[in-house]
Amino acid sequence: MFKNAYSGIRKIYISEVMMLIASIITIVSAVLTLITVGPSTEKDIKLIILGIFVFAYAIVALVAFILNIVGLAKARLDERSFNTAFILTFVGIAVSIVSGVFAQDTVLANSFNTAVELIWLLVTCFIIIGIVNLANKLSNSAVANKGNNLLRLILCVQILAIIIRILSIIFTALNISMVLPAIFAIIAGVLTIVYHFIYISLLSKAKTMLEQE
Repeated sequence: MFKNAYSGIRKIYISEVMMLIASIITIVSAVLTLITVGPSTEKDIKLIILGIFVFAYAIVALVAFILNIVGLAKARLDERSFNTAFILTFVGIAVSIVSGVFAQDTVLANSFNTAVELIWLLVTCFIIIGIVNLANKLSNSAVANKGNNLLRLILCVQILAIIIRILSIIFTALNISMVLPAIFAIIAGVLTIVYHFIYISLLSKAKTMLEQE
């Protein structure tokens, strides 16, 4: 029934899995490099090793990003929310370019970077909304409920992120220990990882749901 949405979501799913694997490999490689490379080893070797992994991550991230765009272009033919996500993706690209132009201005650069983060968040939210809408059309309450729960989790993560930023500013200004903001940051980090895994799981279930129709 929704062949375009199935094809698109399948590509978005593959894109997200690629990004997750690339991120995990990059983090693990960075940790292993710091552990296994002793202080006597030349710093250039460390930089080369990390550089290789960073380059590999960049290639995978680029392929995943392109795959995500192609998936949205396909899925938007069956559901308007994917079209919104598709448009926002290009808005995010434009803002990222502008951010690079003003990289020397810390305040402007941070403002644009925050805007980019918000745009990518909205892209994810509209993809989830699109999946929920398709699930409702197909009377699949399990997928719809999972999508709605994921949207609530993302909202909680973002509220925590805002709290962390406010606390960091206040604590820094008052020269107070940063323990509390650090604790919130750890919680937010864990929740972010959780929501990414749930997001991939939702994409998988949506793919299966559309495949069976």
